[in-house]
Amino acid sequence: MKLWRLTVLAVLLASCILACSSQDETKDYDRIIAECSQAIERNPKDAEDYFRRGNVYGRKGDLDHALPDLNQALDLNPKFTQAYYIRGLVYCNKGDFDRAISDFSQALELEPKYALAYYNRSAAYAKKGDFDRALADSTRVLELNPKDAEGYFYRGIAYFGKGDWDRAVTDLSRALELKTQYADAAYNNRGGAYAKKGDFDRAIADFNRALELNPKNAEGYNNRGLAYYQKGDLGRAIVDLNKALALNSKYVLAYYNRGLVYYYNKDFDWAIADFNRALELKPQYWEAHYNKAELLDKAGKKKEAIEAYQNFLKYAPPQAKDYIRQAQERIKALEKE
Repeated sequence: MKLWRLTVLAVLLASCILACSSQDETKDYDRIIAECSQAIERNPKDAEDYFRRGNVYGRKGDLDHALPDLNQALDLNPKFTQAYYIRGLVYCNKGDFDRAISDFSQALELEPKYALAYYNRSAAYAKKGDFDRALADSTRVLELNPKDAEGYFYRGIAYFGKGDWDRAVTDLSRALELKTQYADAAYNNRGGAYAKKGDFDRAIADFNRALELNPKNAEGYNNRGLAYYQKGDLGRAIVDLNKALALNSKYVLAYYNRGLVYYYNKDFDWAIADFNRALELKPQYWEAHYNKAELLDKAGKKKEAIEAYQNFLKYAPPQAKDYIRQAQERIKALEKE
């Protein structure tokens, strides 16, 4: 059971700081926050100052402080379009995609041509797995501006999520031609689409480019490692997956994928160790449960195999019906031995 999984773009916070001072491009966040706080003390009814401070908190990564300020800005001015948009970004980064979508939708009601809100709502829909709505929003961006690089990028992500690899490649290529600010993610996801098409050489070339742009991208190493695995180059696959885990020791997917490589290489003890580590981090990871069960079954560890198959059945989704049937059959057979 060889499963290829790639990450979808993480939604980013605002690309510029709306500061209380005249120096809007500065990144001296603490000074700007202090200036905003002084302005709020002088006039606690100014929605703009709460918004600006909340935005800077968001840029700083302090989402818990950003949210109350943006709430206050909207309490003072319920038609503050940018405040809905920035609060939507904060919710996205907190993983609350339903609230993010609600805020982006509110921003679009107030400003129907707000491209940023469309493609960030597209990203939020993609995070929820609703790729049809993600596609509709990114397409709307391109209707507004046919040369919007990020519109092509987000639509490429939506096509990727829908399994339309050719259109994903086309849109991500167009995004790169138009100089998307997410170039490393575009190469990474286009590489994933090439891999899905079975073109592993082009996939590796794209992953190489993504890693040149962002050498600390654990996902890039994971994806390139899988491409090497698909080409049968297990040594390079292990090297890349080790690098992914060195960058992120809690990267569940990399443990799982390295377990697959060890499994294929008949290093069964190492494979089980990686599947176990993945399951420690994500107990509901049904694919890891299945592969662990199959390994234990092959090793003749009947009791442990039955338990692993049962754990798989506990978490397996309905679409895994073939594996569900196989697991049920193996449990019955093992219980009769």
